[in-house]
Amino acid sequence: DHTTLQPVVAFLARQITAPPFANVLIGVANLLLDMYAPVLGQSPAIDELFVKLRNVLESEVRLQAELAQLMGAMDVLLAGANMPGRAADAPRPNKLQKVAANGGAA
Repeated sequence: DHTTLQPVVAFLARQITAPPFANVLIGVANLLLDMYAPVLGQSPAIDELFVKLRNVLESEVRLQAELAQLMGAMDVLLAGANMPGRAADAPRPNKLQKVAANGGAA
């Protein structure tokens, strides 16, 4: 019955990406899609909610891909920052050492 299914799918579309609910709601969404796939197209309201759910999930997948890319870039930067022997780790001469190297001229 679409009157009982509608609030469930609406809740899924709203909360499926919320970390506390994601694991359970992904399973519920899979079960609902398996059960109601043969009757999709019979109720425009339900179809619209399933499209909204799909859009939310596509957006979340894009976001997760961007976050994975960002984490990779950060790993490279942090690995470079912790690398021994780089120029930034070399001791810098102080002013007295520079004066001595120039033969006493400042």
